[in-house]
Amino acid sequence: LIDRLQNKIKSINDTKVITEMKQSSYKKLFDAFNILILLLSTLLTIIEAIKNDVDVERTTESKKQFFKLTPIVISTTIGFITAIIKFKRFQEKLETNTKAIEKSTFTTFRMKKLQEDLYFANEEKFLKLKEIYKEEIFPLYNQAQGDLESILQFKDLIKYSAIKKRLENKGNKTLLQLHNKEVEFNKNLYD
Repeated sequence: LIDRLQNKIKSINDTKVITEMKQSSYKKLFDAFNILILLLSTLLTIIEAIKNDVDVERTTESKKQFFKLTPIVISTTIGFITAIIKFKRFQEKLETNTKAIEKSTFTTFRMKKLQEDLYFANEEKFLKLKEIYKEEIFPLYNQAQGDLESILQFKDLIKYSAIKKRLENKGNKTLLQLHNKEVEFNKNLYD
């Protein structure tokens, strides 16, 4: 049962990491859109302030057109970006992802606690813990895993699994290099 729980912990953690990567991508895009809206709004405010200080009617025709059309273009762009954000439902997706990630973290915690309890359990306690697993932990695991998987599309699994694998390989290579340096250091120390 301890090994079974460990396999489920690994499975839910792998799915959670991929969901977190997707969440990070969504957040970056959402933040970029919001920063762009802020910049455009600031630019619009500056143009409007200058327009109020400058006597537009006494300027050249090109400046008149600039002060008439630029605020319209900027306002329309802000509206368009806002519509894209609402249409793509970035805020809702971010909240859904966050809830699923939190649920999977809680589930992982519960499974690790059960593993620890199982390790020290006698036969009577084991039977009680086995029932807790069947009645509480496994349904919780299924629900958390289902929530995570419902967020991910097949292309997300392919894309982020490849990124995850590259990061893991890079981390393993770094660990191996550190281990080799430690072995060399210890060898030199003892020599």
